[in-house]
Parts: sequence; C-alpha cells; structure tokens
Amino acid sequence: MIYLIYGSPCSGKSTYIKEHMKRGDLVCDVDLIYSAISGQNPHDADLYAHEVACKLNGALKDIIRKRDGGWENAYEVSIANTKEKLQMEKECIKADECIFIDTPYEVCMERAKERPFYFQWIIQEWFETGDLHE
Repeated sequence: MIYLIYGSPCSGKSTYIKEHMKRGDLVCDVDLIYSAISGQNPHDADLYAHEVACKLNGALKDIIRKRDGGWENAYEVSIANTKEKLQMEKECIKADECIFIDTPYEVCMERAKERPFYFQWIIQEWFETGDLHE
C-alpha cells in the first residue's frame, strides 16, 4: 500500500507515520532525508543541503511510484493544501490511500513555537490559501 499523509506543517504527519509504520516500510519525507544527509535538525535546513534532499526525495518518489523493491507499505508526507495539489501528488506516486491529519490551526501554531520563526508564517499561509481544512 502507498499512503499519502497530508496536512498542515506541525499537524502531526510524521508522528502518525511513526505510530503506523512497520520495519521495512518506506518513508518519503524531505525533512527526514535532509536530516539523514546533513546530520542537522530537519526543521532548520540550509538551502544547499535542502536542495539535495529534495532531489533525493524525488528519486524515492519514483521508486515508490514504480513499486520498486520488496517493501510492503510506503508513506509519503505532503503539505498539499488544495484539492488540486493533493490530487496531483496522489497521481504522481499512485497512492492507494490519502490520510488527512486534521489538526486545528491553534494546535499547529503552538507546536510551531518549537521550530524556526518562519513555520508560523507557513502554517498561516497553509490555512489561508488552502481548501482542504474547510
């Protein structure tokens, strides 16, 4: 199965995956890839390493889309905030199921206080311009 896990930044997508994945499952999350290749906090990325992480994330998406390898389940993390973007991502990886982590704005903003300042702006933008939380 391929799962597309989506929601606002700081909504709990990574936590959901950690609670549901099994050994041997794949996780396609640019933050985790960034942390793996840089050894740094995934929420405080430098531009150049983050660019490489995005390229590796794309390669992993391709592996998932082709169902290449012996894995059973794959989880892709998305911050798509519109039905159109979500549909495009779903089709890109040929997701079997989309799971919305529906966390209230106030909770996301509270969690963002532990991250760099710009996360609050990203969350606000996600809620103001998206159509998935209505």
